[in-house]
Amino acid sequence: METGAGPTTIDERYGPPQHASVRSLKGVIRALAYFIVCYFVVGIGFAMALGVVAGFWGLVAHHTGTSSLFRHVLLAGGSSGALFVALFLSVRRTSRGLSFSAFLRCVWPQPGRVLRGAGLWFVAHLVSLAVFVAVSMAMDPHWARNLAHDFVWPPQREIALAWVLLVVLFPFQSAIEELVFRGWLTRTLGQVMQRRWCIALLVGVAFSVAHGLDGYWRFADYVVTSLGLSALVSLTGRLDEAMGAHAMNNVWVATTGVLFIGQDDPASFFTATGPITRLTFLDAVVLATTLYLIARWRMGRAARGVVS
Repeated sequence: METGAGPTTIDERYGPPQHASVRSLKGVIRALAYFIVCYFVVGIGFAMALGVVAGFWGLVAHHTGTSSLFRHVLLAGGSSGALFVALFLSVRRTSRGLSFSAFLRCVWPQPGRVLRGAGLWFVAHLVSLAVFVAVSMAMDPHWARNLAHDFVWPPQREIALAWVLLVVLFPFQSAIEELVFRGWLTRTLGQVMQRRWCIALLVGVAFSVAHGLDGYWRFADYVVTSLGLSALVSLTGRLDEAMGAHAMNNVWVATTGVLFIGQDDPASFFTATGPITRLTFLDAVVLATTLYLIARWRMGRAARGVVS
């Protein structure tokens, strides 16, 4: 593996499935089992350490909301940290002698590409948001009035602080999840499977399960989101832009949750902006499809030499 090129390219050992070495199904199952065990073992250790920190914070903070929000931030950070350590251990298992510093150099993304992915998501979201608003107003003429009624500004101080901490955390969290799901897992499954759509679907299911099973529509929403990110990786040949798109999606979810839901249920904005319905699922489908089409258009222009 060429140090510095980064596994964010398609030619690395846990990028998309091209150039994958042939391995047995048993070997892939072992690799997946090893990763899961590492994640839970490391996660338990993190949970114990973070539990002590959260308990100390609970003694210091007398406001229940502050303590609860802080625990959610710790949980998000700890889960991401456990994923990252499990990824390193899994890669090191097949790359003897790989140091942690070398691993960091390999996985470090290019900031410009990450920002480009965030911009792609923002443009695609403008389209899906327009469709969502149009359909919502067609179904309920009072939708805009009800939305304005739910809007609260300024947010509570504790919620605003938690939002800032999460926005700082999201780029790292999203990068780690992309390395694990659209990177390592996609690459690992690609060693025994040939059909890209099937690999992307299985990765989407794993991605959704990892975010918790909370109803059919939420499960489908995560699968569709994952498919959109997998398509972006497949088109660009890198993970960097998917990292940026993923981070922007998380920032949007947290922001809308703070402004519309977090006032009544502070913990809710960590996971979603409200219950997932058919309409919300439609928004996810439009967003993923638009993201794919924009990325494909850009790649087509680049292939013709229009974009350097």
